[in-house]
Amino acid sequence: TTGLPYTPLSNGGQQSVTINGMPTSITVAYSDPTNSARLPDYVRLDFSTSIKTVYDTWEWRLYLDIVNLLDIKNVLGYNYDVNYTHPPSPQYDLPMLPYLGFEAKY
Repeated sequence: TTGLPYTPLSNGGQQSVTINGMPTSITVAYSDPTNSARLPDYVRLDFSTSIKTVYDTWEWRLYLDIVNLLDIKNVLGYNYDVNYTHPPSPQYDLPMLPYLGFEAKY
């Protein structure tokens, strides 16, 4: 699917304020127009398989699940530094995660 829309932030500069009677300056971030940019395309393929057998009164199941089989680094959003002076760093979704399991029912 196409990437989700998001609102980028940019450095608005320093602004003088008074905190507890002490003059100080803070960095102000300005946002671009709402949803004016899109995250990169999101692609993920999951895989799941299992085998089940019955022995006497027991039911056995062995399964394998793999999340993000292709191990694609999907961007979920961006992290900005405290002063908004450096380019935002991407925050990624889960890497490939294999799950192997065994289940027994009586």
